[in-house]
Amino acid sequence: MGRIRIEFAAAASAFLLAACVGSTGPATSASEPPPDLTLLPTGLGTFDIGQPADEVIDGVSAEIGGPDADSADRDDSIPLPDCGVPEVRIVSWGSLVLVFAGTTPEAPFFTWSYGFDPVTGNAEDLRGLGLVTDVGVGLGTPRPEVERIYRSEIDVVDDTVIDIASFTIDGDEAEHLAGRFPTTDPDEELQYLERVPACTF
Repeated sequence: MGRIRIEFAAAASAFLLAACVGSTGPATSASEPPPDLTLLPTGLGTFDIGQPADEVIDGVSAEIGGPDADSADRDDSIPLPDCGVPEVRIVSWGSLVLVFAGTTPEAPFFTWSYGFDPVTGNAEDLRGLGLVTDVGVGLGTPRPEVERIYRSEIDVVDDTVIDIASFTIDGDEAEHLAGRFPTTDPDEELQYLERVPACTF
């Protein structure tokens, strides 16, 4: 897989831009250590893929405050991504978005993305979560640093037509990370990360 599916960000804005906003705000401050929500191919910090939705949502909320949007709270019909299951639920904390394969409290954690806020429709980390991978790569990490850290594990594709650089990390693995830089500038900063398998729209 040479390129990530960038449709997630585009489609997410369409169906959650008007999502119900009820954030309690981040639970951390600048003087506190960052939450234990490491961006991993196997999950998010201590929360593993497949773990029940209520456990993951409650646990993440305990770390960073209540979510800004939850598709389960909406009464109207909104287009949801295709994750290979009949129903999905999307819950977001700013630009951190979690997807669950179902709508019940027991629905398994399916995947995550970080770098696009479906409520505001932008790529800014307005909550200032500062989440990173297990080697310290996160939003704002310069491309040369990302390539230096991941070395042979990273495969970057520069699409000069739309001026976006997308990448995969360990793309031959069934579970891996992918992301993008907003332009093909060799000194650009990382804008978006996601876990693969991801949903399609």
